[in-house]
Amino acid sequence: MMAENAKGRLPDFIFGRNKSVENAGFRLAGKLVTNVPTWAERTKTDVEMVEAIIRSLVNATRDNPDIQEAGFWRGAVPWDALDPPFPVAQVLERMRRCVVLEVRVRKDADIDDENAVTVQWMGRKHMQ
Repeated sequence: MMAENAKGRLPDFIFGRNKSVENAGFRLAGKLVTNVPTWAERTKTDVEMVEAIIRSLVNATRDNPDIQEAGFWRGAVPWDALDPPFPVAQVLERMRRCVVLEVRVRKDADIDDENAVTVQWMGRKHMQ
């Protein structure tokens, strides 16, 4: 569970794992909360970062299957960076104003196979 009273900065990208979806046949499933205001404003760097994060998560969950949350920074980690678990209120506020991606990685596929990974923009409806 995410901590409620922590002070500090959230990572640029936050992944929350969904084990119940993974149990339906996925190697990795969850939501990736970005700091990108709209998907139309994404850059090539944003897309590359999402791809790198997914690869990193697949490797990390292979080594540590109990990971529930993870944070990723665009550059150096600031001194006031928060570590998981992240504060619920801060994450929900980020979800209200930034792009949230639903991530699924098939269990039976090679991560390099473009059909192995599904990333879907959830839009703003995920908060209603």
